[in-house]
Amino acid sequence: MSIAQVPETSAAQFITSSTRHTSSVRILNPLKSPVRFADIVAGIARTKKILVMSGDGAHLLSGLLPLESPVLVQQGGDFRRKPLRTVIMEATRGKLDELSSNELCMYNRAMVERRVAARKATPGKMIDFLKRLCDDGRLSKCLTTSIDGFECQSSSAVADLVIPLYGDNRLLRCATPSCRVLSEEDSATCDEKMSGDEPASCRRCTLAYTKANKQRRKGTAASRWLRPAVQLYVGLSFVSFHVPNMDTELDESDDYDEGARQGLDVQNAVGRGQKKTPHPRRRPIPVELPQLDSALITQFHGGSKLLLIVGTQPKDPELLNLTRELAQSIHDADGAVIYIDPSPLHGTQHDHIDIQLQSDVDVVLGDVLSAMDREPIDQPGDLDESMSDNEIWYEIIQNDIPLRFTEKEAPYNGELCIHCGCNIPEYLARCMKCVHHYCYRRVQRRDINSSMFSIDASALELVDKQGMEGIETDDDHFAYHEACISFNQFTDDGTRPSIAGAAQTFICPDCWDHQQQGLYPHYVRPIARESVEVRTAQWPRMAMVIYYVEAYWPQTKNLMTLMAGRWRQLGWECILEPVKLQHLSEKSDVFSNFCWEPGTYQLVAVYITHGLIGEQGYQLNNSEALRPAEVGDN
Repeated sequence: MSIAQVPETSAAQFITSSTRHTSSVRILNPLKSPVRFADIVAGIARTKKILVMSGDGAHLLSGLLPLESPVLVQQGGDFRRKPLRTVIMEATRGKLDELSSNELCMYNRAMVERRVAARKATPGKMIDFLKRLCDDGRLSKCLTTSIDGFECQSSSAVADLVIPLYGDNRLLRCATPSCRVLSEEDSATCDEKMSGDEPASCRRCTLAYTKANKQRRKGTAASRWLRPAVQLYVGLSFVSFHVPNMDTELDESDDYDEGARQGLDVQNAVGRGQKKTPHPRRRPIPVELPQLDSALITQFHGGSKLLLIVGTQPKDPELLNLTRELAQSIHDADGAVIYIDPSPLHGTQHDHIDIQLQSDVDVVLGDVLSAMDREPIDQPGDLDESMSDNEIWYEIIQNDIPLRFTEKEAPYNGELCIHCGCNIPEYLARCMKCVHHYCYRRVQRRDINSSMFSIDASALELVDKQGMEGIETDDDHFAYHEACISFNQFTDDGTRPSIAGAAQTFICPDCWDHQQQGLYPHYVRPIARESVEVRTAQWPRMAMVIYYVEAYWPQTKNLMTLMAGRWRQLGWECILEPVKLQHLSEKSDVFSNFCWEPGTYQLVAVYITHGLIGEQGYQLNNSEALRPAEVGDN
């Protein structure tokens, strides 16, 4: 048997690759993969059109608590703590005009506290990143799951591109479909009124209700109570943004203001001339979520080639479906989906994400802004000026990463603990009879008679610092706090010599003579092993040739099965070769491909040619035979 030799090089090298083909998210850590991590950051900085999806996880440094944090609410005469997300869900899951005044006031007070805290919060790098993208004309849209409106604080241009998926707590409105949302300034003036014990009515909708004809009046007083423009389902009904080719037909049951009712249902009065053509009703068209129309989705995100998800997103099935649709549209155009968050993603439901940058959001965005400053979009540097976004991300993600050659570390030839591999010389004791080393515990218990399991760490002292007696300290930087040897734990008379003396006269467990010296006095930590190992002797190996006549083939087969099973049970190597005596002249060399080295095995020859009278077994000599079970034991 021959083994092909690998050509040697000047230095031992390993071939590694930083990519793998898998359907799960590829997680990049800046400490483990700094080069690959920097490539992704540079790709984000070079992309000319980016669709951003952010959430509360992008503003953790602002000091504002997430929606899962509990808030104090009043229910009846009791005060209870509930997650703010639960409070919002209970206030918005049914018909808004069916919410009682007490429940609405409780909800409004909780949201006012959140709104005031958001005004005092300090935004992080996310605001600077969005402003930079908007100033460079590289931000297509910013979908946010945050209800605090942090993304809109940088500039009015950014605010026009921000779409709050769950609404905006900075704004107030009532449940009337035609309600014009109060501006941020007008909503701020209502904070004190919204914190009271009575609901506040929408002044504009109440005035329109009183001016309307009594037959056209719809809704109740509860439908005109002000509330935050927030919801816990994905929808954009609180944002005015025009999308072309949208259906502009409106529901006849909606209420409209006076300007919106012009030209509706104009009837031709008798004797007053020809019937007028009704003008179409107009009102701001809200942005609706793109469903399955790929062309509309592409138009929605402006042909972006990068979907950048910043921070942890809520576990909402509708939000996940929306993200998947946007990711599919971007992937169809050879784009990429990048996720930034320090917590790694798990499971298969995130297979639409290409790469996760496992680092703090502000740190990653700060690196991206620095890369933008070093290499502006109009100064391509190493990249081709005509290189498009899809080409950039195709080169980064789709192409295979070139193989990298890593120098093999030089082997360590110093002293090592034979059990755990500790290589600190000050903590190694060498056996007097062999060359093996064991790491030993350099602390000793003060109370010898106390129980081993009742002594705490304060009852231990470090002695013999650097091999010298009499030096004590409470600080020991030994990384292996559970050493393999603890000297003189099981002495007969209870006296223990110094650790320095025990280390100099140390004999390992394998060299200890139990017959002359008795029980082993040192404690040895159990070593986890995958299989039983023998260091002082070689493993038994046997090569057996069985010569038999054809009449005794059943006995021969029985012997081979017995011997192979017994040696396999013990974990030993065994080679069995049967040779029929009738064909001995035709038999080739049974060990022609034998690979064992001489002197490392035993060769046994067995002859099964006849049996003794009255004995059902295997013949050993002219006067002795054994049963099959006895042959294996011998």
